[in-house]
Amino acid sequence: MHGNDREIKAALAPRQRRPDANEQENIITKAFLPYVSQVTDRIGTALRPAKDKREPLSSAGDLPYTLSCGSVYIGTTKRSVGTILTEHKRSCRLGQTDKSVAAVAEHALRDGDHKIQFEDTQVIATTSGYHPRFVREAVEIHKHPNNFNRKEETLYLNRIWHPAISRTKEAVQRSRPVPEEPPPEQAPSADA
Repeated sequence: MHGNDREIKAALAPRQRRPDANEQENIITKAFLPYVSQVTDRIGTALRPAKDKREPLSSAGDLPYTLSCGSVYIGTTKRSVGTILTEHKRSCRLGQTDKSVAAVAEHALRDGDHKIQFEDTQVIATTSGYHPRFVREAVEIHKHPNNFNRKEETLYLNRIWHPAISRTKEAVQRSRPVPEEPPPEQAPSADA
């Protein structure tokens, strides 16, 4: 073949795609070891994670819902947060204000322009046990003064705890970075 064998073979061979920069982060490195009784098993156990990672909304805990009006609803559940989210979405869609999940739907339906931002919901605390869960909910409600939680649904929090909670709330606010505001534009002077 006229000295072009390499070029022809390269043209006929299937092209190998080069991974771009984003894909290189997801490349999994594999190593193959010869089997040695007990040693290979121990290495495999050490390298493999013991448990699968849980999705954040698959566990129980306290969660806030934020609304487009700036209000917040703090709820607690022993069931999965994803299940509670589904129930709240359904009650808002169907206009059900007579159930235990009704505070969110009631507030959203009060004015037509309220939009609950379900996609921004995240678990703020995971607490096990009946009483500790409700105490944590009461603390979170106290930390968010612009909440629309029904007062009969929450645990009464003794006023002796209010100064301590306020101090933790201030510490959290101080630790958050404050976005820089652009400098105010100066009005043009009459001299120019």
